[in-house]
Amino acid sequence: MISISFFSLLSAHILTANDGYIYSYFLDNTRTINHEYVIFGIRELNSTEFQSYCSNNASLSSLMPPIADTTVNFTSNYHIRTYTSACYYLDKDSYWQTKDIVVGPQTTYGKTQCYANHLTTFAGGWIVLPAPINWNYVFANADFSKNKTIYLTMILLAIFYIAFMIYARYKDKRDIEKLGVTPLPDNLINDKYYYQIIVFTGFRKDAGTSSKVHFVISGDDEETGVRTFEDPHRKILQRGSIDSFILAVPKSLGRLNFMRLWHDNSGLGSEASWFLKYIIVRDLQTMEKTHFICQQWFAVEKDDGAIDRLIPVAGEAQKSEFAYLLSKKTYYSMSDGHLWFSVFSRPPSTRFTRSQRCTCCFVLLLMSMLMNIMYYDQSAIAKSHTVNGITMGPFYITPEQIAIGIIAELICFLPSTILVEMFRRLRPRRRPVSPVREALRRMQNEHQEKQKQVALSDIYPQLTNYIVNSDSILSRNELDTMRNTLVSPLPDKQISYRINQQELKIKKKNKKITLPWWFIFIAYFLSFLVVSVSILFIIARGIEFGDLKTRKWLTSSVTGFFSSILFTQPVKVIFMALFFALFIRRDDDNMIDDDDDDIFLNGDEEYLHAFDDGSLLTFRSKSGYIPLTEGELVDARNSRLNEIKMWKIIRELLAYSSFLWILYVVSYSTHDPNAYYLVQHLKKDVLDLNSVTNDFTQIYRLDQYWDWLSTSFVPHIRASKWYNGAPPTNLTGYIDDKTNRILGWATMRQLRVKPDSCTPVSSFQNISSLCEAAYSFQNEEQRSFNSGWTSIYNSTIGYSGNYSLSIIKAFLYNKSQSLDTYPYVGEHATYHGGGYVYEFRGKMHEMLANISLLQKLSWIDMQTRAVIIQMSLYNPNVNLFISVTILAEFLPTGGIYPSARVEPISLLNDLQGFALFKLICAILYMIFIIYYMQREARSLFNHRMQYFRDFWSYPEIGIITCSWTGLFVYLWRIREGDRISKLFKETNGYAYVNLQLASYVNDLLTFLLGFCCFFGTIKFLRLLRFNHRMSMLSSTLVYAAKDLISFSFMFLIVYLGYLTLFFLLFHAKILACSNPLSTAQMLFEMMLLKFDVSDLYAADIFLGPFCFTLFIIFVVFICMNMFISIISDSFRVVRHNISLQSSEHEIVDFIFNQLKKWTGIGKTREMDRLHLNPFDGTHVHYHDPITTFPDKIDELLIALNTIYMDTKRNDTLMFRPIGHNTSEIVEKTNAISENTDENSKN
Repeated sequence: MISISFFSLLSAHILTANDGYIYSYFLDNTRTINHEYVIFGIRELNSTEFQSYCSNNASLSSLMPPIADTTVNFTSNYHIRTYTSACYYLDKDSYWQTKDIVVGPQTTYGKTQCYANHLTTFAGGWIVLPAPINWNYVFANADFSKNKTIYLTMILLAIFYIAFMIYARYKDKRDIEKLGVTPLPDNLINDKYYYQIIVFTGFRKDAGTSSKVHFVISGDDEETGVRTFEDPHRKILQRGSIDSFILAVPKSLGRLNFMRLWHDNSGLGSEASWFLKYIIVRDLQTMEKTHFICQQWFAVEKDDGAIDRLIPVAGEAQKSEFAYLLSKKTYYSMSDGHLWFSVFSRPPSTRFTRSQRCTCCFVLLLMSMLMNIMYYDQSAIAKSHTVNGITMGPFYITPEQIAIGIIAELICFLPSTILVEMFRRLRPRRRPVSPVREALRRMQNEHQEKQKQVALSDIYPQLTNYIVNSDSILSRNELDTMRNTLVSPLPDKQISYRINQQELKIKKKNKKITLPWWFIFIAYFLSFLVVSVSILFIIARGIEFGDLKTRKWLTSSVTGFFSSILFTQPVKVIFMALFFALFIRRDDDNMIDDDDDDIFLNGDEEYLHAFDDGSLLTFRSKSGYIPLTEGELVDARNSRLNEIKMWKIIRELLAYSSFLWILYVVSYSTHDPNAYYLVQHLKKDVLDLNSVTNDFTQIYRLDQYWDWLSTSFVPHIRASKWYNGAPPTNLTGYIDDKTNRILGWATMRQLRVKPDSCTPVSSFQNISSLCEAAYSFQNEEQRSFNSGWTSIYNSTIGYSGNYSLSIIKAFLYNKSQSLDTYPYVGEHATYHGGGYVYEFRGKMHEMLANISLLQKLSWIDMQTRAVIIQMSLYNPNVNLFISVTILAEFLPTGGIYPSARVEPISLLNDLQGFALFKLICAILYMIFIIYYMQREARSLFNHRMQYFRDFWSYPEIGIITCSWTGLFVYLWRIREGDRISKLFKETNGYAYVNLQLASYVNDLLTFLLGFCCFFGTIKFLRLLRFNHRMSMLSSTLVYAAKDLISFSFMFLIVYLGYLTLFFLLFHAKILACSNPLSTAQMLFEMMLLKFDVSDLYAADIFLGPFCFTLFIIFVVFICMNMFISIISDSFRVVRHNISLQSSEHEIVDFIFNQLKKWTGIGKTREMDRLHLNPFDGTHVHYHDPITTFPDKIDELLIALNTIYMDTKRNDTLMFRPIGHNTSEIVEKTNAISENTDENSKN
């Protein structure tokens, strides 16, 4: 007798919902002391023991363990899980101990219950530390071949960092050119009052311009005249740019009122238009800022088509508007606040360079990857803990998960934030110089230098000649003293005062805390240190994970990384902008102030802007720009709209061609080219099509069917001997062709109708009392019988007869759920998934004997309506599954109607080679679908119900619907393939696998892809609307729509009349007329004159030809010609009426004209009409001399006045007494010059 120390009876009545209806057997640590191992045994109680021990009235405490020294078979499956748990405390020496602590009986897999009889210190908390790294294992398994994923990931990250640093450094050098303030080229030396103009170009698509932008600023006292934004050294007014200019005027303009801006539309293509956000004008004498808010396009093709706008000064209310503040804050936040986006959109005026931002991004990325990999397993473990969790609807979070999130964010946030602030707060190595002050000083120095040159070149030679001729005693030293006095800098107290005031204001401003320039080395050292440590620990943890688990971690990390950059951070930036725009409604121009006080040109950088040569004849002429006339503006707008339409068509053509190509790749790649040959082979092999006597498709009697099963089918589902008599070694499970592997076994399922399911006509009941109806779901037999259909099977009595289990099961009804089968559509009915099933299992002679026995037992009789043989195969050579379904329909009319389906299915993809290419194409295809879906949604929102009146909307809806449905079906097919492959792997291919569902899913996917190709190809026809002939066809059909609808009703009546005639006359004589649907198909073929008339002659020698002749005369000769006449007449009307034709084909002429212009092949008609330059497409205006004559006269008078004043100055200097103060003479001369200038203006 076996000795049992402890036992427990696992009875059903002890199960509760608290334990999840799971049996548990618990041994605490008091029972396992001094034992090295524990042996468990489990067995099933028989029915007698169950009644004795497990009834509700039994007392388990008084029972002895039921011991039986016999082998007991289990009648049901079960799963078992073993686990251990322990309780520890930390003693005074910091060692973990288990003394006097007992594990409680309520311990489960997820939690532990502890009992202790002494008071000790316990610790708890939310802090979750990552698992320590086993460095011995890491160093022992650090081979590259074992850890390709983690090594290649780090190598690729390093390559990307170097590439981005090269790009960032290149852009940093380009940004240096954008620094500083540009003096306007049309500034005059004598103009001493300065304004700074800061222009903010929008960040929208095509917002920048290369057209010349002119402006006029008007104030209470004066206006600037026509001035031009221009910089000969760099491009200005580009997309997202902030350009600063110095405007010089003779005197203050007073309080500014408005600003007029326009451009000459001289840019090419999209560079002609300009989107202006706003302009800030600052008086550099008073430092007062004035805002001009625009937020509009200067473009002939957008908004109202205006390129000339008058912008008033923005008041405080306008500067506090929500839309203005939101766009301003969002722009600054996205371009400078978003760390990743700012690498590409960083404002040039900030000290935080792109290369420094790139380094910070790399540090943040590696820190995030480090935290992700260190807590990769810990997060899943924390999620499994259900104690003290927080539930919010469908979401559940544990304190451990919160702790992991906080720790990870702190470790990632603090180093990256410190590095970012260190880079932002670095002081320049050399003393900064404000660009505005630098521009003012240079302008002053240029002024003084010009005056020196004038004094030396014009006055000094004449004065020397006068002195020499008048007084020979005058010494050389006196002459040099006079010369030095004349060329000394002219005093400009006003400018000096302004600069000093600026310096005082700058010193008074509160400066932020900055760091010495050499802190940049510390920042880069810390970055290198953080990156090195992160890479080391990432590689170490990746080696511990192994290559497979590392791929899973990498997938989750990449997904989280891109979702953070593209979704989380932009949403955060937008919400912060909304918060500031709603609650902190303040127009903050700190960035503009920083441009003056903090942003500087380094000493080793070359200043790009210097004054051009200014002679005595220098004057500011009026702008030579002649505004576009109304007609030219309309022509320019039409030309630009046609150009936009042209590029839209080209993009649409290229994009849709790519989309259609990807669609064809996705659709056709689901079908293996070997499928046809595999199907033909299996049909010939299994159906025995080449046999004269056993061809399945020629069966029409029951004895032929039994012969085919015995002589053809059964021998082909087992691998026979080789041609030389050798046994089929290692071919267990293969069919006779030794190529295709059967999955499990084949089944033969019968569907029957109930006895006496119909009643004979009363006059014939005496002759025949048997009546078996056709099959339907309502009259299907679903009872189980004993062998031979002799009596109803009774489960309490058991089986009757001495037959094998497979024969007995063949007479028992099985539901579709237990068979894993589904309804099947035959030629004459749709058959249910259940039935009476015989399984082709065992050796060949056993199956042949069972087939013979089933024939003797009349397994197929008068109540049989269908026998379905199903078999699942797998061909490893071409990686295809095959679902074989052989149907024999036993018709109530007598006879057998055979049919078969052999469907190859591609379920397994290894994501290598072409399979990976297909996956990439599928992803690109869905990206296209998402784009088309949002485009159609926007179109529906804009056009409302008018959207559904457009014919081309329906192909779009069809392709989007079929694509998304196809995606879900594709995922369903992948899931079904995983289930089948998993089952096949677990059972080594010996478990029954039914591919019927996989076949249905594959067929559904094929249908959806077919409709996608159909809609996609139909949609491609829309691109042909620009062809004149195709547009004429479309216009013709639209014009003839009403007549065609009326004709369709008439034709439908005639067609239905002939359909009824042919169906009633020939439904029993011609197969094509056996039902109305096939009759309609036959008439359609007859209408196309593709019909064989011999069947009609054979059916009835008179009615056949007579009905055929009537159909040809009325339908083909009359109706079809009427249809053609309607189309021809409509085409004639449309061709002679231009208003009925579409004008979209004109864009083709425009495209050819543009092509000629680009290639320089001749002048186009459009250029002749619009007076365009054939080389650049700009307008060539004719300048009328009468129009420009007043401006030329003004320029001549200014030049003569300048020469006259120079002559007066020379005379004053030449005839002054010797010893007179030279500086006073210069001041008087300047005063005279200023008075004369004012008089000339007046």
